[in-house]
Amino acid sequence: MHKSRAFTLVELLVVIAIIGILTGILLPVVARARGGAARARCAGHLHEVGHMLQMYFGENRNTLPKLNMMPSLRPPLNGNPGLVQLLAPYHRGDTEVFHCAADQITQPVADAPPGFETYFAREQSSYYWDEDVSIYASRITELKDSAAVRLVQEYEPFHGRPGRNGSMNRLYADLHVDGNVPSEIVIGG
Repeated sequence: MHKSRAFTLVELLVVIAIIGILTGILLPVVARARGGAARARCAGHLHEVGHMLQMYFGENRNTLPKLNMMPSLRPPLNGNPGLVQLLAPYHRGDTEVFHCAADQITQPVADAPPGFETYFAREQSSYYWDEDVSIYASRITELKDSAAVRLVQEYEPFHGRPGRNGSMNRLYADLHVDGNVPSEIVIGG
């Protein structure tokens, strides 16, 4: 007698269950890896913004600029340019450096134009100039602890899991980027 070499139903179900378990284990790992890659890409963009600011400081005698943190607000916060407009001579129209792929508006601001899903779409940048820096000095060389004074950061904590405290990227006055600054703001909340 010739015995059939086909798989039995039980063997097929066991293989399908094992594949399902492995998929369940791997999906969160892949999601975390994507999140880490997005955070690193955004930190890289912020680092490039730091290089543009370095050129700006070199051409403007280290003067700290006065900027409008949210150019889309009506009425405007002030008559100053936004970060993208200030650095226009250095990015030469390639504004992708101001775009964080994880950018998403979850904390709407009053007086901001409605209908935008990202800060990049609304403000032309996922990052904003921290206006508090001008309280400390008028020139970047006058800042005492430049490694602790933030210049530019993401509008919101774009990085992390929904329903949990997120983290954000920040560019400091010594032009280093910290890519894992914890936030008190809950993502998507």
